[in-house]
Amino acid sequence: MKNFSLHMRRSLALRQTFWVLALTMLTGLITSSVRMTTDYYRDQEFLKEHIEQLFIISEASAAQSLYHLDTRQGERIAEGLFSLPIIGRVRLVDDFGMVFVQRERDRADHALTPLMVKIIQPAPFRHALVFSPANTAVGYIEIELDAHPIFMELFRRSALAMMMDVIQYLTMAAILAYIFYHTLGRPLLRMTTQISTIHPSRPGKQRILIPHGNEENELGQLAETVNEILSRLQALNQELEQRVKERTADLSREREQLLSIFDSIDEVIYVTDPSNHEILFVNQAFKELWGDATGKKCHEIIHGNNLPCIHCTTLNLESGKPHTKPHEFFNPASLNWFRRLNRSIRWPDGRVVRYEMAFDITMQKEAENILKERSDELERINKELTDSIKALQSAREQLVQSEKMASLGSLVAGISHEINTPIGNSITAATFLGEKTLNILNLFSKNELRQSDFTSFMDTAKEATEILQANLQRAADLIASFKQVAVDQTSNQCRQFKLKAHIEDTLLSLSPRLRHTCQKVIINCRNDLLLFQNPGAISQIATNLILNSVTHAFDPDDEGEIHFDISTSGDIVEIIYWDNGRGISPQTLRHIFDPFYTTARGEGGTGLGMHITYNLVTQTLKGTISCESPESGGIRFVIRFPLSIEQQQPDGLKTVTPENPGADIP
Repeated sequence: MKNFSLHMRRSLALRQTFWVLALTMLTGLITSSVRMTTDYYRDQEFLKEHIEQLFIISEASAAQSLYHLDTRQGERIAEGLFSLPIIGRVRLVDDFGMVFVQRERDRADHALTPLMVKIIQPAPFRHALVFSPANTAVGYIEIELDAHPIFMELFRRSALAMMMDVIQYLTMAAILAYIFYHTLGRPLLRMTTQISTIHPSRPGKQRILIPHGNEENELGQLAETVNEILSRLQALNQELEQRVKERTADLSREREQLLSIFDSIDEVIYVTDPSNHEILFVNQAFKELWGDATGKKCHEIIHGNNLPCIHCTTLNLESGKPHTKPHEFFNPASLNWFRRLNRSIRWPDGRVVRYEMAFDITMQKEAENILKERSDELERINKELTDSIKALQSAREQLVQSEKMASLGSLVAGISHEINTPIGNSITAATFLGEKTLNILNLFSKNELRQSDFTSFMDTAKEATEILQANLQRAADLIASFKQVAVDQTSNQCRQFKLKAHIEDTLLSLSPRLRHTCQKVIINCRNDLLLFQNPGAISQIATNLILNSVTHAFDPDDEGEIHFDISTSGDIVEIIYWDNGRGISPQTLRHIFDPFYTTARGEGGTGLGMHITYNLVTQTLKGTISCESPESGGIRFVIRFPLSIEQQQPDGLKTVTPENPGADIP
């Protein structure tokens, strides 16, 4: 069977015959199945009609036997019906469902019995029995067919038909196999035998002979195509041989050119065998330094060592990648420094070798030494500059602190001057009241006190008390304002406050300075604007802006106005500070926030006021500040910062920001 299958795969004629036979047999089987199914259903209809005729013939006598309970007559009827070979069982059943007469054929079971019962066996046929004279239903007659004779008849006819079909198909297959072999198989076999004798690399003039009688069909076209391919193959082999010769010559020239290029390169190039570290090739630059070292050990010539270096033994020859870091070495023979790059390549004979290139970096090493010395010197200079910058920053911080303390000192001086008046008035009123009290006591001790004197004393005491209360309240207000402003400027803590009242307190502390000027400060702000911010920073900013305008924008006798226009947009406060003074130049405007820049250095200016203001706005208040000076004169600052801000406490906690900044203070 195995040999037949192998022969089938090799023989085109047998394979074609097999497929034709298989398709023909498959078609025949389908046709036979359809024919057998049609015969089966036709026989079923015939049997059904035959049973109906039997019912008609035996209906009257069977009904009479049931009506009169005539068992012998019923058995004769059942025996008559049972005599037919296709009848398997006959039963007469009365109207109570009791079997009156029954005859059943005995059949031996065999392997096909379940199949016959399932496929061939029809359902039992029943016919109701009515006794005509009495017009009474007396029961029914049941006839069941025997599937065995039906199946055997159907099997006989089907087997005979299939046997005839098989004989027909085998005959057809033999004829087709003979035709295919003589018309297709044998010519192809001869052609393949001829083709197998031709060597593809040397076809020569050998050609395939066209089989006789096949000059015009597909076999003739196949033979002509094969011959044409052989002709082209012969021409192609000749062309390839010529190209190989030309390419060999080109490679020889390229090798000479490559060697010439290697020799013209100023860098050292050499190839070594990684298995034994033997030098296989060197260029002219290598020869000029160490001579023709072909066949010698690279570590002995280049490094002057008896053992290979670690860079030669750790190269990954399989990856074909160079070292991630170039290797630098010093050659004691030439007293030069070199940087070596290497990678694994495949030699023409198949070996994996190491290609290496060494660059002379002696001058670079010398430059690196010089650069290192200069770097050390620059590092030293940089350290000196850093120390100088730190000293300048420390001096700057001291100047800023001095500026703040000077502002606080001016505040103290102003408050002291303001307090002198109410305190002096209070002392005068108290002295006068004391003198009047002594007079009244003298008159009272001498019993000379009159009602008019006592009434005059009471009026004087009431007036003196009112003067004392008014002046002491004025002094208390000044002290409270000074205390809050001083604490705000020194503590740098955030709190909740009303912006307009806070700026007014700041102006109160500046009143000694502003009293001797002709400028008027105007605050445009709603009274209930509530902030949670750094009040000391805002007070310092207002102080710096006002003193800057008083010092630089106006002459002592000039009348002018200084405005604080304050509004809110969302959770942002906008303060527009402006005056109608002389303004500043564009050059001064560019440097207005620079530290130590001032136009009044000879008049005591330090140049830190606007720089401190800029830092307070951007760093402390987390806002922005811009400055402009219109051509018409004056100056304008726009300051924006949030209504509320979180402040970092020393213990790492954050101050809770009120949820309603900008609302009224309860």
